[in-house]
Amino acid sequence: MYEQLEPFADQIVEEVSKDLRQAGARPELVFVYGGGSIPMGLQSNLRAKLVEKIRHFNGGDDIPVIWIDQEFAQGMNLRGLELVLKSMGN
Repeated sequence: MYEQLEPFADQIVEEVSKDLRQAGARPELVFVYGGGSIPMGLQSNLRAKLVEKIRHFNGGDDIPVIWIDQEFAQGMNLRGLELVLKSMGN
């Protein structure tokens, strides 16, 4: 399992990069939660990779990358799903 962490981190960073390119925005703050973010934050280089990639979208400036504690992550995932459902008109 551990040997899959870095390829998974790379995949996450690539998807974040695609989303930032599509949005055409300069992020000021990044929150990370859900989808195994707690072990990824502890046992991979995901944070460093995200910081480096996002730096390219911010003219070289660093921005905070904040990991949401698992105590709050489940509620945030639920709220996010509710917002998506609402935006779809259901």
